[in-house]
Amino acid sequence: MPSSRCESIGPTQSRVKAQNLTDVERQAMINMLLASSNGGKRKYGSVKGVADQFNCHRTTVSAVWNSWKAACAECGSKMIASPPTTRMKGNCGAKTKWSAEAIEAAIKFVPFHKRQTTRALAFHSGVPRSTILRHMKRNRRLRCKSSYLRPLLTEDNKEERMKFALSFVKKNHVFDDPARRLQVEALHHKGNVPLCPLCVMFLCAVARPRYDVSIRRMFDGKIGMWPFVVKAPAQRNSKNRPWGPMLTEPQNVTAQVYQDMLLTRVIPAIKMKLPLVMKSSTVYIQQDNAGPHAKSVNKAIDQLAVNDGWTIRLRNQPPNSPDFNVLDLGFFNSSVSVNSIEYR
Repeated sequence: MPSSRCESIGPTQSRVKAQNLTDVERQAMINMLLASSNGGKRKYGSVKGVADQFNCHRTTVSAVWNSWKAACAECGSKMIASPPTTRMKGNCGAKTKWSAEAIEAAIKFVPFHKRQTTRALAFHSGVPRSTILRHMKRNRRLRCKSSYLRPLLTEDNKEERMKFALSFVKKNHVFDDPARRLQVEALHHKGNVPLCPLCVMFLCAVARPRYDVSIRRMFDGKIGMWPFVVKAPAQRNSKNRPWGPMLTEPQNVTAQVYQDMLLTRVIPAIKMKLPLVMKSSTVYIQQDNAGPHAKSVNKAIDQLAVNDGWTIRLRNQPPNSPDFNVLDLGFFNSSVSVNSIEYR
């Protein structure tokens, strides 16, 4: 496709990156390389410098130089006037299918809740994702925006968030050590197997990464992830399996099931993976305000998790505040964008 760039460019001018070089730019490249060469030998690093000047790859500059040398050898002259001209003349190259106005019109037609990712936007607008990304580079009007704040918080929610933030400050105006706090969160995940599309809830626990002095290496903060599933026999025959064998089924998460998961999986993993230096201080497990996270579970954990020298407590984060949990902000956010957005 012919370029609409300016036909004159000097060594001190910047160049907008495009698909093809013009003849003027090819000649400017040769002149810059000749000016930095000695007896026809290029100076070390000159190709990289010219590539940076013209905003292209170094192999492009090398190809222009090699074509100029081949033309000189063919003509028997060491100082040919100009390198071979480009063979892309006139109206050639791939035709533009989507103009900037057409892309913007297609994007504006898509509702906001279907623009959460570029993949979802590409599906609902009918514009290829690669075309959208190239348009975003050329036109800065279309940009990615991420907001994790909740503008519709009530006054009680704002007060609870303030109290939760102040709980990190001690009486001597010193911040509490954030390494003492772990964060757990549940996530629904649907299997991709067509014959067995199970929707299973997982419980994930992470901590703050730090250096573990006892083992002399970094602790990555990953505590573990556990599914809420049970083994149950098949109730009837089917074409896939007979009656009777044990099958994995999703488990209904209640307060008792959640408490058993904490006592049998999460807390033992914390004691095994967390640095031993945390054994002398109180470790807090931060959770949201879901139904199974009842006050009875908090009291039971506070009483049963004090053994082996460890002191582990459960603490709830403010309501309607997923931005206070690193799992909602990072890992689960990316997982939801892949699995929960409708593409078909």
